[in-house]
Amino acid sequence: MFATWKGRFVGRIERFFYNYTCFVYRHPWKFIWVTLLLSLSVGTLTFFRQKEFDTEINFAMPDSKAVKARELYEKHFGQWPRDAAVVASAVDPDDNLLTKEHLDELRALTDDIANVTVKVDGRSWRFEDICARDGTGECDMATVFMVYGEDSEDRYGTPLNYPRHPSIRHGGLFPWPVAFLMGNITVEDVNGRQKATRASSFIFRWAVTPDAAPKAAILQWEKAFLHKVMDWTPEFRDKHGIELLRYARRTPEDELANSFYPLMEFLIRMGCCGLVVGIYCVVANLSGFGNGHKSKLVPAIMGLVSAVLGSFLGFGIVYSAGFKHVVTMEVTPYLCMGIGVNDLLVILNAYAPASQIEADPMKKCARTMKDSGLAITITTLANVIAFGIGASTGYTAVVNFCVLTAVALGFVYIYALTFFLPFLCLDARREACSPPSYLKGYFGVGRGGTAKGDATPSTNIMSGDSSKPEVSPPASTQAFSPQPEGDRDIAFPTIETIDLGPSGDYDVEEAGKTTTLTPIREEEEASDAAEAVTEISAVASGVHELVALQVLQQEDRIQQKLRQRRQRRQPAAGSAATHEANHAPDVEAQAPRQESEADSKTAGPPCSGFFSVQLAKPADSSPVSVDVEEPRGLHGKWMRLYFRRFWGRWLTIPAVKVFVVALWLTYVGLCGFSASKLRVEFEVSNTAPYGSYFIDFLGGVDEAFGGFNLPGVLLYSEKQHWWTKATREAFMEFEDELTRVEGVHPETQSGLYRFYEFYSRTPELLQELNEMENDPKAFSDKLRQWMNRTMITSTPFKLFKTDFNFNDDGELEAYKTKFFMRAYSDPPLGGAPLMQRIRDKCDRVKRDHGITVATFTDAFVYYESDLILVPQTLVQLSAALVGVLLVSIFLLHGAITCALVLVMLISIDLGVFGFMTVFDLPLNLITSINLVVSIGFSVDFTTHICHAYTLAVGRTPNHRMVETMALMGAPVFSGGMSTFLALTPFLIVQRSYSYDSWCLMMILVVACGVLHALVFLPVILSLLPISKARNRTNSQPNQAPTEARGQAAKGQDNKGAVSLPA
Repeated sequence: MFATWKGRFVGRIERFFYNYTCFVYRHPWKFIWVTLLLSLSVGTLTFFRQKEFDTEINFAMPDSKAVKARELYEKHFGQWPRDAAVVASAVDPDDNLLTKEHLDELRALTDDIANVTVKVDGRSWRFEDICARDGTGECDMATVFMVYGEDSEDRYGTPLNYPRHPSIRHGGLFPWPVAFLMGNITVEDVNGRQKATRASSFIFRWAVTPDAAPKAAILQWEKAFLHKVMDWTPEFRDKHGIELLRYARRTPEDELANSFYPLMEFLIRMGCCGLVVGIYCVVANLSGFGNGHKSKLVPAIMGLVSAVLGSFLGFGIVYSAGFKHVVTMEVTPYLCMGIGVNDLLVILNAYAPASQIEADPMKKCARTMKDSGLAITITTLANVIAFGIGASTGYTAVVNFCVLTAVALGFVYIYALTFFLPFLCLDARREACSPPSYLKGYFGVGRGGTAKGDATPSTNIMSGDSSKPEVSPPASTQAFSPQPEGDRDIAFPTIETIDLGPSGDYDVEEAGKTTTLTPIREEEEASDAAEAVTEISAVASGVHELVALQVLQQEDRIQQKLRQRRQRRQPAAGSAATHEANHAPDVEAQAPRQESEADSKTAGPPCSGFFSVQLAKPADSSPVSVDVEEPRGLHGKWMRLYFRRFWGRWLTIPAVKVFVVALWLTYVGLCGFSASKLRVEFEVSNTAPYGSYFIDFLGGVDEAFGGFNLPGVLLYSEKQHWWTKATREAFMEFEDELTRVEGVHPETQSGLYRFYEFYSRTPELLQELNEMENDPKAFSDKLRQWMNRTMITSTPFKLFKTDFNFNDDGELEAYKTKFFMRAYSDPPLGGAPLMQRIRDKCDRVKRDHGITVATFTDAFVYYESDLILVPQTLVQLSAALVGVLLVSIFLLHGAITCALVLVMLISIDLGVFGFMTVFDLPLNLITSINLVVSIGFSVDFTTHICHAYTLAVGRTPNHRMVETMALMGAPVFSGGMSTFLALTPFLIVQRSYSYDSWCLMMILVVACGVLHALVFLPVILSLLPISKARNRTNSQPNQAPTEARGQAAKGQDNKGAVSLPA
């Protein structure tokens, strides 16, 4: 029931393409001008697009746990501070910067930075006006000069106590953790104490807050700060041997903006890309020398132009809808060009065999779209569904890319039908003109839409009736020369039209060039071509029947030559008998031939053996009495001939099939193993272009400080029973465990911990703390008193005032602990795994003791994606595969074929995952986009092959496989090659990690897709019991060609005469 309905539905689609093409043929220029003007008018909105440079908006999930933790922080403590930093590293790692000379120079730099002034809205802003402040009211900054203490310039360069160096600050003794501010430290024993005597790196930090000034002032000061450090960099490097590396909170946004291509550079790259791809399309569709009128130069170029115009229109619509341009959208034009060219190649490849069946140019184009329209529709629907599902993620960079690409690909498909197809029709007019003329074919169009020289259809095309005119038995089907006696009754179609010459020899290499029985003159070429079309249309009702006959005829010719070679190697007696048979009268050629027993033993089975081509023809097949080989000069002939004569035949060899299946199973196993080792990691620095100071800064920090540079907070936002002993002990145990987490620095800045520690030093103080067990107000008062206490022998506790938030009733409402962790080191220690380890500790203390704590730092919003990216990617890929499966179920024949498409897509994605590990590409937001793209490209490759196989009419799986390769091998290979050529702008000029990873991923996707489509899939198809699609035309598949020709001579319908019974 469903199969019947689907067959009718697909048949209606094919009839629609047939009738639509006839309508386009009559009004080509109307379609061309309307689509051209529409694209140029709407597409210009692309130049007014708005760009989004905020890395968090682009690459962070808007409702993640990290974002919620930051909102909680801002609720209690104001906006999250913005950091600015400078790393000063010795150019020579053996140099010591812990000297008075170097410190004096660096002090001049920090003083100059403190005096940086910017003007915004008529007001001047310095660092002290916009800085975040600690509990003492001083600006929050950290420099090595603060370790030496206030007014201690004379002590610069003296060794520092390690790991903490106490210095006087605000009347108290503050123990500075030396490793926070100095890198590559040399620790020596000096008078029994550990001292830091050498250091080759320093880090200086300044913290500013948007709470203190407008955002515009903050951004301007950060910009001035970066320029100031950049101005000092040459002097420090040349005179003092110190390299200055700079960073500000605006740096990721600035460098992301720099990774966008300037408009002129983008246009140049697109032009180069289009030129390379266009040249390939033109070369792939050239005819042989002396047959230039059969080349498809204009359609090939206009096909590329149609992809560009369709993309341009889609871009204008998406940008006008309010979508901002993000960095991932930079690759969409190249992607659309590659997929658009794939559709172009499929259509032009279908035009070649259609021109052998139809002489009328309108019917020729209509049959072309009838045969190829459904294939490009399936791939386009699958692409749009895949990218539409990809847009369901919450990341702006992925959402905008998928929306833009889906819309653009939709319009690329529409423009293939409304811009490229009219040019194909015009070129068919040109080819039908006598002599062929571009001026006459393209511009000599009358009111009725028929060019001079076009053949007038004998039927009503728009009604869907594609019946052929009456034909008479062609003279070329008569016996031409006698055949060797030993060739009789061979289970292959006999060729009665080939003159083997006096020697009885036939050259396989010349088989594809033989298009007529006798040499023809140039002036007879047009009439002979029309006669050849009439002959072929009498035996083949469609493209698939034609290709099936070409395969059979090709095998017969190859086997003839092999038998003749064996006969020449026989003894003299056998040669004499063969010579006598070769010179038998012509009447013998028309009689059934009988192969002698001796010749049968000599020839042996035509297709036998584990290492032989398996293309034996069934014994009951009728002979092919017409030369169905492609005519000389047909565009793309030699590539199709290669896939039919060599590649397809090789794949029928049993040994090759065993090897291919074993290779596929090995591929799946190895790629599955490699995929299990895939890293998941995203670094914001990957969005910056190569040579960025942002990348240099992160590398310098990681090298000098081991990654311990990222400040984070533990946020206790809910009211806790801080006054109870149980809560106190659980809290101190939790923060002790935190410092033991691998990747977290053991030094933390926790005011509450210091408070508990202070009151636990003596029994008297501890007793005083225990007396507040049931008195929260007394506890809060004691905590306030402690923060105002100043002791020369201990830390000035008022530094921690900003870490506590008391409500109006004086109760402690929220508290934060500051800690440092590894930011840019290897993922097992830092990154998302470290964030998850900290969160696990937080969840555990809440579960065991009821203490609610959250953790946050700037990088967590990006690390969040690493935790959810794998399941999210798998869900999206699964959804995309389900969407592709649904499209296949409705438009492809056979459940096995639909399932096989799904299996191939999974195999291709598995291969991409595996090769990502081989090429050290981690899974992140950038590479995950390519996995969505892989679905689209994989569908293009695999669906074309499966669709062609189900429509193939060969009587054995091997015949159908060779037919499929002959029909779709060339466009699939050319599609992969054109996509690779579209990547040449990225291969030649490397700009950033994001572009390079995208380029490498695309190469992997195309390589895996072509490998599956041309190697794995054909062999697997030939091994599975896949039924043929039902014939959706008024064909008569069981009718013999000779009988069909007889009916044609009597004026009967001959639409389906095929010598290949199902």
